[in-house]
Amino acid sequence: MAAMSLPGLVWGLTGRRACIRLNRRSRQAGIPCAAPKRRKGVYIPQMARHSHLFVETFKGFVGFGLDRPTDENTLIYYLQKFSDDDLIRTLVARMTDKEMLALFDHLGALLKRHLAEEEYHRLFLKED
Repeated sequence: MAAMSLPGLVWGLTGRRACIRLNRRSRQAGIPCAAPKRRKGVYIPQMARHSHLFVETFKGFVGFGLDRPTDENTLIYYLQKFSDDDLIRTLVARMTDKEMLALFDHLGALLKRHLAEEEYHRLFLKED
């Protein structure tokens, strides 16, 4: 679930029912459904809760297999590149159901294995 702001966007574009339906289907994934702020009927986007600054500012070597620090930086770089809206929409549209399920399961397992419950809520779900 790359885009945690998706339910708010769905709400803003299609109304409350669409957001609630998406949230029910995604309850196990923990996707929140926060209403966007409105002023006199105008949609005002909420501040982004996710940051992708590393990929924009990293000036080091991008490659895998050299050493642990380079591998970590490369993985961060690649994952942030994958989260680009245009790229991920293109990739997901071309993935098979089996590939999507395998990726979703693998990412969920990584979160479960490496984050405590509090970290999961704070870092992944961005709950206050």
